[in-house]
Amino acid sequence: MTGGKLPLGAVLVRLEEREREITAQAEQTREQIARPTRRSWQCSPRLAARYAHEAYARRWTWTWTWLRTTSTTSGSSSSARPGAAS
Repeated sequence: MTGGKLPLGAVLVRLEEREREITAQAEQTREQIARPTRRSWQCSPRLAARYAHEAYARRWTWTWTWLRTTSTTSGSSSSARPGAAS
């Protein structure tokens, strides 16, 4: 080590140590961000059941509407999906 210069091996060791420190800090930050996010997505079982029922009702309504519109269309052989190209 002459003139204040470090050998290449020592520089690489320092860089690897710094990389590990930065990785650990990033992981801690991710965990701090994820913790409140996980809590905010939790809801009561009653509310979850209501959301599930609403989603089911919307799917059923859309399917029923689609089936009703396809049965009243003329006898074309193309797909009768709403928005489908003829």
